[in-house]
Amino acid sequence: MRVVLVSLGLALVLYAVPQVGGQAPRIALDSSRPYLDIVFQRFGPRAPQYPGESDQGVWLRLRNNCILPVEVHIIPNRRGEEALVQHFVVDSLQEIHSSLQRAPRLAKPSGYGSLDIVNSREIAPGAELVVSVPLSHITRAWFIRVEVFLVHPVEARGIQPRTFVEFDWSALPSEAREASDLMLFGKGR
Repeated sequence: MRVVLVSLGLALVLYAVPQVGGQAPRIALDSSRPYLDIVFQRFGPRAPQYPGESDQGVWLRLRNNCILPVEVHIIPNRRGEEALVQHFVVDSLQEIHSSLQRAPRLAKPSGYGSLDIVNSREIAPGAELVVSVPLSHITRAWFIRVEVFLVHPVEARGIQPRTFVEFDWSALPSEAREASDLMLFGKGR
């Protein structure tokens, strides 16, 4: 009887530990932050890289809080300044807001997603990459999305793991939001 009770007790402990105390493997270095994020650094004048871009820009930090290195696609910089990250401009749910239905002044930009990719930039665990984008790519009507890839994938062949990290208008400071609104709506807002 004692062997049965010990065996039953051991079985319950072995079953309960993964259920109660078991933890998933940690992927974030700092568990209080997402494993990847984009944060605001500064706002100001920026030389347009392509026709139709605004002359105001936003500098952002793409932070790797992951235990593995990641990489992003980099495109040519026509002005020779910092690297430009490939990104897509995505429609925001806010675009159904009544003020946006009155035909915004600014046409949706294409982002840097359709341009030729020249290189990739690795971001080590705990490191970050500072990038700039035109302010016109981040408005109430749209946000940017950056594709991020794991550098050392589990499998050597096939489609490798990837994710997307986004940055939107609500994360801008008030001065940059006001400038973005001015571009989008004009002076009469």
